[in-house]
Amino acid sequence: MNKLNLLFLILLFPFIIIIRLFTPKKDRRGRKLTDTIECKYPKCKIISIKMQHGGSSSSASEADKAHDPKGSVVIIENNGERRTLHLSFTDDIWQITQDVSE
Repeated sequence: MNKLNLLFLILLFPFIIIIRLFTPKKDRRGRKLTDTIECKYPKCKIISIKMQHGGSSSSASEADKAHDPKGSVVIIENNGERRTLHLSFTDDIWQITQDVSE
């Protein structure tokens, strides 16, 4: 690796960090959510997404700007069949916890 490539990498790294800082965390989580769903159901159509947060009460409420999402309920249509997916967000990963066909 020559000096020019090394200098380029050193200068590129701060720009990547700056871009990550100004990209809202919820936008990144939303992209990860859709990527997780599309990985399991590649030809699905997402009907609705309801982000939820676990507040001080035992029931989950809809997430807003003040609360980070901890879960989500997603309705998809896959090959003419509607499915309701319940996802949880732990350790920066979305996981499908329940998959119910309607």
